[in-house]
Amino acid sequence: MTRVGATSPEMMRRVLSATRRVETQFGSTTSEEAFQEAGRIVVRNVSAFTIPEFGLMQIKLATNQAGYKIIEVQRPFSQSFPSSVFLLNGPFSIAPNEFGTAQSGPVYRAKTSTSHSVGTRLGWKADSFEATFGCLFSVIGTDDITTNVARVIPDFSMLHGTVTTAIAANLGTAGEVQTLDPTTTHKAKTRKGAISVGDDVYIWPSKGEWIAAKVC
Repeated sequence: MTRVGATSPEMMRRVLSATRRVETQFGSTTSEEAFQEAGRIVVRNVSAFTIPEFGLMQIKLATNQAGYKIIEVQRPFSQSFPSSVFLLNGPFSIAPNEFGTAQSGPVYRAKTSTSHSVGTRLGWKADSFEATFGCLFSVIGTDDITTNVARVIPDFSMLHGTVTTAIAANLGTAGEVQTLDPTTTHKAKTRKGAISVGDDVYIWPSKGEWIAAKVC
């Protein structure tokens, strides 16, 4: 009989140890042991949509299930739930009602619909797990792990820009603000009076959206 393979207890211990290291770094939707690893951010997809790899997820509820600490996540984004904070999925998609793990940062991979220049600010995209122009991150580079994945880092600082589409008063319809370095157009609202085209503004993150204030 031809011998096609062999192993040993020591080899199996090495294989198991390596598997656990990979699951700790990248996540697993099936391993019960992965749930017990310290420092893991375990999430459950409570939306009706599959979360893609590196997808931007919105927190809905932190809960305990069978003794495990779980964060329920959904498709972005609703201001009825935390929208000034975020979670980003790891390299495995998460089907509805299934479990996965979020990235722990501080540098993250974020799925986008196109490539973005370094310094571009990204955030929520309506009814999508992709990141788009917004106020949660700054792009620090691209990642070749797959197409349209940006390397990002949290950034909640304000920006200066010029209004290119009028901003309605009292948190009405969002207008547009053009910022520089790199040149980007962001949607923004304002809390008080309307802001006209051509006005200089500062924009601040608030509940996942840009809020503009006119420079007097």
